[in-house]
Amino acid sequence: MKTVLSLAIVFVILTSTCVAGERLKRDEATGNSFGDMFNKFMAAMFGTGNKNDDAAIDAIKNITADNGTNATNDTVIQKIFNDVTDSLTSETVNDATDDTSSPSSPSSSSSGSFTSESSSTLSSTSSTKSTSRSGDSSMMSSDSSASSTTSPNWITTIVEDTRCFSEAVLQNFCSVGADLVDVSFWDLYSVLFSDTVIDALMIGCTRGSWCLQDRFDYWEALVVERVDMVMNSEIAADMCRPEIRPCLDTVIENFRDCDAFLQMEYTVDALQLICDLKQNPSLTSECYKHALAALHVTLADIMRRNESSLQNAKEDICKSPEEHMTRGLICVTNSCPSEIQAFNGFGPWSWFTSVVDDLIDRCDLDPNKCLALLTPQAGRLYEGELGTLVGVSVVTMVTAVVLAIAVCTCYKRHRRNAVIKDGYQQLLNDVDES
Repeated sequence: MKTVLSLAIVFVILTSTCVAGERLKRDEATGNSFGDMFNKFMAAMFGTGNKNDDAAIDAIKNITADNGTNATNDTVIQKIFNDVTDSLTSETVNDATDDTSSPSSPSSSSSGSFTSESSSTLSSTSSTKSTSRSGDSSMMSSDSSASSTTSPNWITTIVEDTRCFSEAVLQNFCSVGADLVDVSFWDLYSVLFSDTVIDALMIGCTRGSWCLQDRFDYWEALVVERVDMVMNSEIAADMCRPEIRPCLDTVIENFRDCDAFLQMEYTVDALQLICDLKQNPSLTSECYKHALAALHVTLADIMRRNESSLQNAKEDICKSPEEHMTRGLICVTNSCPSEIQAFNGFGPWSWFTSVVDDLIDRCDLDPNKCLALLTPQAGRLYEGELGTLVGVSVVTMVTAVVLAIAVCTCYKRHRRNAVIKDGYQQLLNDVDES
């Protein structure tokens, strides 16, 4: 562990100092070498007498002596590890030779494997930047098979981070058709899900509920956009091919230890459900709209992760997540009456589907009336309705003003031509007086 820490410190020093070679030459001319100063620094921090530390310090001396201003970081790191492993190997072999109590010392064999594994780790690390996603996967499997005592922890962490944040292009994991070349797992994800909707559900809604009523038209438009892709896009047709499901299983297996694994696993299940629905050509856009809205709710619950999946014993059953999801399932099944079995058998919904009938009875829910998901609430004005109301009001006001002006004008003209009664005389105007 001290050796790894020492190497990390050296990496920072070598990276931040671009003129290390020139400084070394100047220091050697005055009798103070950079290696000696670093030797004293390491001895002050970690003490002396540890062979691993001495090997690391010797490696630093060699590198700083040979390193010029044009040396790259990869070359420096490669030479550091080579010198360290060579020093450790030679010292271990010497110890095994001096140890007369053990005829066959296991240290020698382990040192040999350490050297070879370290070399393979370095070569694979230096090639990471230029390899494809499939290269990353093979490198990861070779790193995972190596012993944890022979692989630097920080290198393993870097490789794992690269794997978890990769684009998951399908062709790097399995054979795909020409129309799916360069298509990634997340391209298929975006056919079904809107991250904007997911974020809003995670922040503003409780588990199992769709509470996005403000700006209703906006949220509905985002889901309807996914409905259009599911029903009409070419990528949606391609993602339902029989060979795609095994490929997706292979892809997510490579992300099992990553934060996005649960999200990816659920996406594969949702894709399968949508593909099953697509086999029924009679389904309408309203069916897909409610189905995708319900899938968004469940994905938000999975990604939220800060709420217990167990129901609170004191919680009102008619305000529970199960009740919220039951309301949503009523909307889904009413809009897709021929696919009730598919929804009841959907694995990620198994935590509430078994109590749906009981909740309908206990909470007095109408199984034939949709009151959840993308259904406008009664008594609320939404953006489209509000705009229409404002427009009608403005037109009415303008019409009333125009009518008032017209009435006044006609009245004045009528009074001007009025008949003068007997006994009265019409007033003279300016023309008559002249």
